[in-house]
Amino acid sequence: MGVSAGCNVFLTTDSLPQLEELAAMLPGLGVHAMSIETASFLPTPRSRRNERLRPALPDLLPAAARITGLTVLPDQ
Repeated sequence: MGVSAGCNVFLTTDSLPQLEELAAMLPGLGVHAMSIETASFLPTPRSRRNERLRPALPDLLPAAARITGLTVLPDQ
């Protein structure tokens, strides 16, 4: 029907090891554009509890090239 979808992917320390699985699955679901970024948290009690899930730069460096390749920027 000509419909395409995009998504935001928020990486955490738990989801980073699953990046390849996620990247392989999304196109089959019709997702043709993605924005991949680290999860960020607001200064609330719940958010502070989840702050430990934010990946640090050393966690992201091995996947940096793959993340860049997966991120699709909209046409300007």
